Amino acid sequence: MGYGTFPFFSTPCSETGTTSSSVKRFFFLASSTTVLGKAEGSPHDFHGHVTALTVAPEYRRLSLARTLMNFLETVSDDVYAGLFVDLYVRCTNSIAIDLYEGLGYSVYRRVREYYGSLGLGPGGKDEEDAFGSCLL
Repeated sequence: MGYGTFPFFSTPCSETGTTSSSVKRFFFLASSTTVLGKAEGSPHDFHGHVTALTVAPEYRRLSLARTLMNFLETVSDDVYAGLFVDLYVRCTNSIAIDLYEGLGYSVYRRVREYYGSLGLGPGGKDEEDAFGSCLL
């Protein structure tokens, strides 16, 4: 079962409870691109998590997002021996979904009202769903 072309993993990637002392973080920033990510978990079950990925409009279509994602995946794997990398993306962001699918990510769950900020959407709330995606 899936949403459109987004199959679910048969075994969902699950996040491990973390404490501030067990969370490892790494960040990469540049003037035209931004990726914020972290490796989190315990010493034996780290995984990478993409917090935000942004490329300025004038620098899009230059494979910068792909390069940044490869960097984050490499750090997750080589430095922290991460088991997987996960992220969340707005269900309506077809450009980002296409990028992540092209990188091998698959949707493993849909999170209702993941993006919820008062005063932004209909009824005074932005209640957009997100796809949780994972690369094993």
